[in-house]
Amino acid sequence: MTAIPAEALERLASAVDAASGRARRSGRPVLAVARAPVGATDPVAVFAGSRDPSRWLWWGPARGLGLVGLGAALRLTGAGRGRMAALRTAWRRTLDESVVAVEKAPGPLALPVAVGGLAFDPERPRGTAWSRFPDAELVVPELLLESSPDGTWVVVAAAVGADDDPREIVAAVARRSAGANGCRTVGAPAPAPASFTPNGRSHWRAAVLRARAEIDARRLEKVVLARQERLRLGAPLVPEVALQRLAGAYPECTLFAVARGDSCFVGASPEPLVRLAGGVVEATCLAGSRRRGADAAEDAALEAELLSDAKERHEHALVVRELTARLAPLCSSLGAVPAPAVLRMANVQHLLTPLEGLAADGLGLLDLVEGLHPTPAIGGLPADRALDLIRTVEPFDRGWYSGAVLWLAADGGGEALVAIRSALVTGADALLYAGCGIVGGSDPEREYDESCLKMEPMQWALSPR
Repeated sequence: MTAIPAEALERLASAVDAASGRARRSGRPVLAVARAPVGATDPVAVFAGSRDPSRWLWWGPARGLGLVGLGAALRLTGAGRGRMAALRTAWRRTLDESVVAVEKAPGPLALPVAVGGLAFDPERPRGTAWSRFPDAELVVPELLLESSPDGTWVVVAAAVGADDDPREIVAAVARRSAGANGCRTVGAPAPAPASFTPNGRSHWRAAVLRARAEIDARRLEKVVLARQERLRLGAPLVPEVALQRLAGAYPECTLFAVARGDSCFVGASPEPLVRLAGGVVEATCLAGSRRRGADAAEDAALEAELLSDAKERHEHALVVRELTARLAPLCSSLGAVPAPAVLRMANVQHLLTPLEGLAADGLGLLDLVEGLHPTPAIGGLPADRALDLIRTVEPFDRGWYSGAVLWLAADGGGEALVAIRSALVTGADALLYAGCGIVGGSDPEREYDESCLKMEPMQWALSPR
């Protein structure tokens, strides 16, 4: 994407004029949005090539869906337990007041579109590493690239104040396209061995045994404990290299990257949280794991072992039961397949049960995210007690790890994914995360080895070939 099409700027100019009049009447800034088709563009190259301090990427190679957001025409945040309610209120007012340019042939998503995410635990203070990532955030990018099998579009947006010069706003947006130019393709830096592990084997064993004691006492059914490891990179992260590697090795996953200044939260998640399109709700229950085999015979044996393992099936059943219970009041109908399938990835395989239903009238993606997060697949049961234990035994803030990354359209539809298989990279320092579900009978050593397996994708993506 070398320049914003003149068609988009013309439409934006019309929307800005209307927004300016609305802003003078209301006394508040008003969002103006326009869109136009562009030629096919690589979403990763656009993300990696931008120097904008605020960047966002969503890329599902298997579906061909790519979204890249640069800059922030509007930023909405929420904090603490009321974070989702705050976002909903602010987003509804934004939609009520915004001006969207008329399109001859509408693009794939209802405008305006917001991108964003949320932390795993809004009640835990943000650690220093996560200081740029709020409890919850929605951003309407100044430039949004939409890429799908049906074509590619660029969306431009601007916040128009009562005293702003409409012509200067449009000129400033035109200049913004320079930030989407150029991309870097160089070798990935080599990491040194992990230099800091706040919960290594001894700490992990103690945490798992404490969780098992809570489960044996029937105060918990399940809790998901996480580990953090730090890698020192030889140079600052090159996003394009890591993302292209992840896309090639894990095409069934959704790639995401959220950059704030010199920090970039990047990953390849196998786990959708929830999707809403045309009133249809889709959610995924993902719990229970085994490594992949060295050959087809071993792979099949490990899959059969996973499907017959009582501990893994119990852990998975808890997730299915709880997500079904949470979705039921949010849907007019809801169904699930009777038995789990197996999701195979390059290095690991998981038990998977999809859920599908029809959203209750008036509900949008933010309502569904609030109702589901944190799922038992990344938190535990009962949720409040599991969170209390996590806060006690995990010596770090998870930040957005195991939170959610999402996009949201004006019609309430959108997608949210569980932000796992990920790392937070700040300069030449990378924090890697992985979690394991603990139920009765969980073995600390086996769970530790599973967490190491789940860190492999990001270790490999950040390492030299």
